[in-house]
Amino acid sequence: MESIPKISIIVPIYKVEKYLRRCLDSIAAQTFIDWECILIDDGSPDDSGKICDEYAEKDGRFRVIHQNNQGVSAARNAGIDCASGEWIGFVDSDDWIEKETYEVAYNSAVQEGVNVICYGMNFYKNGKFSNPPFKDKGDIFYKFQHYRVYMHSLCNKLIRKELIGNKRLNVKMKAYEDLLFIFDVFTEKQVKIIFIKRQLYFYFQANENSSCHILNSQIQLDALRQVYLAIKAIYEAKNINNKFATKYLHFLNACAALPYINNPSHFCPNKFREICIKWNFYSYNPKIFLQFLFAFLKMDFFSEIIMRAKIYIKHTADS
Repeated sequence: MESIPKISIIVPIYKVEKYLRRCLDSIAAQTFIDWECILIDDGSPDDSGKICDEYAEKDGRFRVIHQNNQGVSAARNAGIDCASGEWIGFVDSDDWIEKETYEVAYNSAVQEGVNVICYGMNFYKNGKFSNPPFKDKGDIFYKFQHYRVYMHSLCNKLIRKELIGNKRLNVKMKAYEDLLFIFDVFTEKQVKIIFIKRQLYFYFQANENSSCHILNSQIQLDALRQVYLAIKAIYEAKNINNKFATKYLHFLNACAALPYINNPSHFCPNKFREICIKWNFYSYNPKIFLQFLFAFLKMDFFSEIIMRAKIYIKHTADS
């Protein structure tokens, strides 16, 4: 009888033959050896599927699922469905991890008695490494608002499978589906999380063909609205109502309005007011709108933000 692995590592794969070996080599080199790696070939038209089969032949801990192209969320869901490990981790197919990643994550989780562990990320772009700042302060809603890169990703986390339960990623969303999934998991009453600052995950910012990185403005706009409504529904279902939670929901609402007001030369007050009414935006409230402005404030386009504010305030006064 085969033993159950401690960790199931899920890797969605699409058009990444150039980077895939680097990813899989980093998994194969893990100092923590009690794992299975589920490779989901999401109908990739290049040789990615063949590379997956090659690694599965060399190391029985790699398992391959070949499926018709359905998108990154469906691929991750397929991995969750067949994962047999006690813990689940995610790695994007053009990224890679430190060889001690799962040893550090698993040992820390067991030692601290938690069911989620988050670790630091290194971003690799144009031959240079950088990592986002993070301080383990404030409640979970504060972290989601102020440490978005760190919090939204599936890939810098190890999650106990029983906490995920029947939760799955929304296959209809083309962006922010990982945020929605993580938010749903992190707001469970039984969740226990620790954060470690060590950078154990390497995020590669170059591959535009990856199924994990495809995005355009219309997709982003639709997804922002979807994630706002979905998180609002989570609030209602779980009776979430503390002050940080309320601020975060207002922040998401303002983010959903961003595409309609981010260019003053194309801003139409009447159209925006119609959208506010249709979508029930809180952001037509000047107080919330100012919070939104400061959240995105950068000194290099301060004058542009002032222009946006003047247009909005004039429209509010005329109304």
